[in-house]
Amino acid sequence: MFGFKGFALKLLLGGHLKFEDGKILALGEPICMLPLKYVYHATKFAMMHHENIKEDKSLEELYFEAWIAGYEITKNMVRIYKLKKFEERYSVAMDAISMFGFGDYKTLKFKRAQFAYFRVISNPLALLFHPTKKKVDIFLSGANAGGGTIVHEVLINCVELDCAAINGKYCWFVNSNFELFQKYKSKGKTYDIDWDYIIKKEMVYIKADKEYRKIIKLPSL
Repeated sequence: MFGFKGFALKLLLGGHLKFEDGKILALGEPICMLPLKYVYHATKFAMMHHENIKEDKSLEELYFEAWIAGYEITKNMVRIYKLKKFEERYSVAMDAISMFGFGDYKTLKFKRAQFAYFRVISNPLALLFHPTKKKVDIFLSGANAGGGTIVHEVLINCVELDCAAINGKYCWFVNSNFELFQKYKSKGKTYDIDWDYIIKKEMVYIKADKEYRKIIKLPSL
């Protein structure tokens, strides 16, 4: 809708990106500037813990915490810009996430309440891991899914189909509703983590959200 640079300018001019003494606010949400190496090491250590101790939930928590971040900042964005139509929410969300420094988002195809396929070109986080044989974007997938839940108004989780950590160029994601996600999971395309644990936490979080618990459609488990 605005484009990445246009959206950043709109935020500044509208007072929705503020730099105050000791504080940065983006879309009404306090944020902090951290080196990308922080997320790199957090992901690396979580993957190591998970590999050594299968019962460890470090990767699940990394995904879920990023899911919350994507959910909350997208919710603020929808409220501030009064984005009532799905297409508006989707377009502005794609502009917004490109601002956060995880690569250039390019939509392939999408359908309301079902899926969104997109590529992320030159994802700097994944490229820190290159070359490897593993998909590594647990954090970014969680953020994609949390934002997608607000945009699609159904529970969304994210599948990384290909990763720049492997191919050195781009990441390929699909934000999926519950039914499509289960199909990818049955084919072994999702991360090897405890998805039942994550989905139950997401549903508890949504049910506790007075603003959205009657808007977001949840699966029957």
